Amino acid sequence: MLWITLFLSLSILPSVATAAPLPVQSGEHEGFTRIVAQVPNGSSWDVAHIGQTVTLTLPADSDGFDTSNVFNRIARDRIATIKGDASSLVLTLDCTCRISTFPSGPDYAVIDVADPGVALPTPLVEIANAQPLEEQPEISADPRTAEEPAAPAPVLPLIVTAPPPKQPPPSLNLNRTALNDAQQAALAEIQSQLAEELGAATTRGLLAPSADVPRRARAQIDVAEFDVPAPPPAPVEATPDPLSNMRISSSMDMPFAGQNSGAGVTREGLSCPKDADIAIETWGDPETFDQQISAGRSALFGEFDRINPDAVLDLARSYLYFGFGAEARQILALAPDMVQDQRLLFDLADIMDHGRLSQPETLQMFADCSSDIALWAIIAQDDRPNGSTLPVSTALRTLNKMPAHLRRFLAPHLSRRLLKHGYDEAAATALRSIERLPDSLSTEAQMAQAQIALKEGKTDTGATKLETIVEENTAQSPKALIALIDTRLAAGQPISFETASLVEAYAQEHRDTALGDELQRAHLMALVKSRQFDRAIAEISALNTRADPEVALPPRMALLRELTASADDIVFLDHILQQPVLTIARLDGPDKFDLAARLLSLGFAAEAQGILATEPESARPARRQLLAAKAALALDQPFQAQAALLGVEDPAVASLRAQAKAMAGDFDEADDLFRQSNLPAPARNAAWLAEDWRDRTPADAPVYGPTAQLAASQQPVSDDPAGMLTRTAAALAESAAARDTLSDLLAATAISTLEDQ
Repeated sequence: MLWITLFLSLSILPSVATAAPLPVQSGEHEGFTRIVAQVPNGSSWDVAHIGQTVTLTLPADSDGFDTSNVFNRIARDRIATIKGDASSLVLTLDCTCRISTFPSGPDYAVIDVADPGVALPTPLVEIANAQPLEEQPEISADPRTAEEPAAPAPVLPLIVTAPPPKQPPPSLNLNRTALNDAQQAALAEIQSQLAEELGAATTRGLLAPSADVPRRARAQIDVAEFDVPAPPPAPVEATPDPLSNMRISSSMDMPFAGQNSGAGVTREGLSCPKDADIAIETWGDPETFDQQISAGRSALFGEFDRINPDAVLDLARSYLYFGFGAEARQILALAPDMVQDQRLLFDLADIMDHGRLSQPETLQMFADCSSDIALWAIIAQDDRPNGSTLPVSTALRTLNKMPAHLRRFLAPHLSRRLLKHGYDEAAATALRSIERLPDSLSTEAQMAQAQIALKEGKTDTGATKLETIVEENTAQSPKALIALIDTRLAAGQPISFETASLVEAYAQEHRDTALGDELQRAHLMALVKSRQFDRAIAEISALNTRADPEVALPPRMALLRELTASADDIVFLDHILQQPVLTIARLDGPDKFDLAARLLSLGFAAEAQGILATEPESARPARRQLLAAKAALALDQPFQAQAALLGVEDPAVASLRAQAKAMAGDFDEADDLFRQSNLPAPARNAAWLAEDWRDRTPADAPVYGPTAQLAASQQPVSDDPAGMLTRTAAALAESAAARDTLSDLLAATAISTLEDQ
């Protein structure tokens, strides 16, 4: 414990140096590991490969190298240790690797450590004084050598077969003996775990330096190439683990963190699970179910009836291979330690059992991993897209590796999730992976096919598939019925009375469940579309009293729209006039205008005006203003009508404004506006009532034209006695014509009285 405390203390001490060391970065590639070290700008440097040691040497003292983050991205299968001093960086190899080096600009030195046989694009560094691995002498474990500073002499061509035992500084005077090999290995493992956890904490922002350290301004290289996941390390024989009774954990531990070198990391710094940990396709054989499960159960209990953890893990994996999620969870529960160590298996069991996760957050975090975990991470996603890019190709490749029985189960779930996130073609591809199997498709797969057809706009095809699923009366039938009703609603198609009755039965069967709520909504919509308005009103009112009013709002809005569009006049008025104005105000603008227009057509101008008044001042389109003007005119409000038409550009504006002018007594302007609108009849009426009616009334206008001519005509006056009889006859004829004209005018403008009625 003292060693652990000492290491922790030294690890988190803030730097007190006046200058920052040069950073060293790393990355895994296919067949080789890359080390990139920053060097002083424009300085010369060289790399020597001597035995199992690679040394980068600078010509003069620098600020040293910062190697604290090197092993955050790479494993220790090629490079065992990396150490730096004031003028050199030393890599100790753990393989018979080849070395290549090259500069990257004036500020960086790149060292590639490649496996034998891997071709590198740059020249190799010649090995000096190389000896076979088994012939190299061990470095002495003398404590004094570990404490003495390294001399600037060339590195000896020796292989470090075991790190020298660390001794406490003399100033502590602990009188400790040298550590044996097992203790030294345990200490190295502790240091490795602590370094990984500190690196992960720093990446996630949980750990930050306590003192500001000035850093020189340097041009940064693109380290995106370091994100390439490393290949999984080669399997090694099991050896006694000196840390088997030790565990380092904290409240900030994340699943799989620090346990998956070479498998890639997420954007949040979380290690992706290795493919070997979830290689479900290798956990069984479809031909040996009974033998595999029987043997697995027999091996559960060992001596003294103790649970065998390895047998628990093997049997749980077998159950998962055959698709038995609940059974896998029961077996894993026999070993409580499995809950934490095998959390991923519990998540897979949930998906096998329910097709979804009750707590999907863990798997969702791996949605950017380009490995087999991508399949399960996508299935665990929510229905609502979050804008992130999903590893679709990787998930499809993983799906195709699955045995046929698992593919039949997983493909529909993957397809629906991809469809929700906008990957339509990938969703169809997932289904095609099971369509070519010899057996018929499950109802889940048929449901996914229908959803894809609907998403592609093939409404008839999708509706036909949904009807088939409904008729089969399976577990998917209620969901198919909901989708069928939604499809017909979107297409504006009617819903039969029988369909409404069927969804009502399903809603009763699944009441008090999430699916029951969806069925209740579908039932209300079916009642509306089947024009069962009385029942729909009663059901919506009951739902409004026993649940959140917002739950009843969508079907109530659908009811108002359907009443406006298809109900008979009496049914329409009977229900609409009973609705509170605040409820009608929740309608969308176009639906609200349709409702007001129908009320106006039936003579309910005041009610229409009240509905239009609920529209916000900031959102008053031309149609709303035209309807408002019509309602005002119907209510003898000419000035309010003119105000509603201000700034509105529409062909109907002139006619409505003319009516408002005429109603307000401005007949001259009304006549002009009626003429502009090509409305001769109201124009004649306005001209007749204008101040200058004699000039405005056309001569050919019925009734009014002759009257205007009569008023404008004048009989010539003469004192000449000659022709008196002629003038008298003309005057009598004019008088008779005037009498006839006035009679016609009086008849055309007769006002009925109560006696006439």
